Amino acid sequence: MKVRLVSILVTIVLLVQLAPLAPLITAEAKPSEDGEIPIRVGAPVDVKYVGEPVVFPVYFSYGEAASGSIRIIDEEGSETPYQILEERFYEGTKYYSYAKILILTDVEKKLNRSYTLTYSRTPMKKPDYSGLCDLKVSETLTADKTRLLTVKNSYIKAVFGLNPPKGFQEFYSLESGLNESITSPLWSLTSPSVMVNGRWLGPMDMEDMRVEVTVNGSLMAEVSVSGYLPGFKVEETFRFYTNSRFFDFETTLTPVGDGEVDALSVFTAFYRKEFFEKILLSNGSSIAFSSIPGVKSFDPGNWSMLVGPYGNIYTTIQPETKLNRLSKQTYRTTTS
Repeated sequence: MKVRLVSILVTIVLLVQLAPLAPLITAEAKPSEDGEIPIRVGAPVDVKYVGEPVVFPVYFSYGEAASGSIRIIDEEGSETPYQILEERFYEGTKYYSYAKILILTDVEKKLNRSYTLTYSRTPMKKPDYSGLCDLKVSETLTADKTRLLTVKNSYIKAVFGLNPPKGFQEFYSLESGLNESITSPLWSLTSPSVMVNGRWLGPMDMEDMRVEVTVNGSLMAEVSVSGYLPGFKVEETFRFYTNSRFFDFETTLTPVGDGEVDALSVFTAFYRKEFFEKILLSNGSSIAFSSIPGVKSFDPGNWSMLVGPYGNIYTTIQPETKLNRLSKQTYRTTTS
């Protein structure tokens, strides 16, 4: 299947093909024999990271790390909240053999942070960090019997349509004071789209769409959206973090069938024009929305920023080669 990947702006519709950015923050956990594992976190570029998610694997020998005994301590001796994303135990025991761990960290420009992971042979109650975190996941039923999934912290709120499934349909910047979604109710935020016979098809045309919560923790919640557009299976993963203004999302497109597809846009977003004034592009240029009569094409490069009186939306991309993930593209959206 031959597909043309496009970058185009249709009024306030953003269809972008983004280029690689700098690698994410890195972490290294080295084994130790005294019940402690040092963790070194480094910033690869001259950027200050705030509340940056860091994920690292840890492997344990038999019988040394009991269930619930893991703690993470920072340089000042304070306990750091963590979330186990994956865990494995030695068969028939409560001793970890492997854990995939998430922490959120602040790192100054090109500096390093040092943490210590401690554990013991004695089983303990897993620590509860919910009192330190503001991330909430809930379901609601509207008057017309529509089931909605809401993911919310102190800064942003995301609403997904569960039944009927509509994907990522509302996005709120809670700091702005604006009690309205900044995105169009007629489109799923960040959804890919394809052109068939000269017509663009998007989330409202997706078949067999499913929306589900795949991770629900104190530090991070993950929502997956999947379905089919002509020629492709679409899989999107959204990750929201506690006390954070940003969320990450990954989009994986798998070719299926033999249908003819004219063009493909990996990231398509509708924003309400009354909430934004212009878009800044990574090449140093900007586009005022008042100057767009209908259709305008542009290449945003490796980042773009929507600017408006109620706040800004900043979007970047990390390439697959840097992230070592299977997804085709990974994005970050931040409000300010």
